[in-house]
Amino acid sequence: MDEVDVRLGNPQFSQIRANLGRLNSLTHGGFEQLVRRFDAEGGWGPSYTPQEKLDLLVQASWTATSMARMYCQLVEGPDSRSSKDVEAAYEANLRTVQL
Repeated sequence: MDEVDVRLGNPQFSQIRANLGRLNSLTHGGFEQLVRRFDAEGGWGPSYTPQEKLDLLVQASWTATSMARMYCQLVEGPDSRSSKDVEAAYEANLRTVQL
């Protein structure tokens, strides 16, 4: 992943890695999600705020977009038209996201 970041001149993988814990705790079972279910008083239940849910959905979408862009850049080169189209579609969809 680090080599791809260097080759493309864009730290996309390092940005993805920075958010893996948050994404993991929302999407997978196990320790990360279990910890989020308990509150300070020992109560049990969902603990993600609407804003956290939105942020995580945006992050998941950004991660998928980044992977698609990197693929296009690796196949077509750094000035890939397809990569720009993928980014434009992501930006257009992001503007429609609301709580």
